[in-house]
Amino acid sequence: PQVVFDNLTHLANSYLQYNQQSVLP
Repeated sequence: PQVVFDNLTHLANSYLQYNQQSVLP
């Protein structure tokens, strides 16, 4: 379903943002 795809996209974006922030010292 489209909702599942949107949720996965949201999780992926949050995961990427979290990784970018965690890279900072």
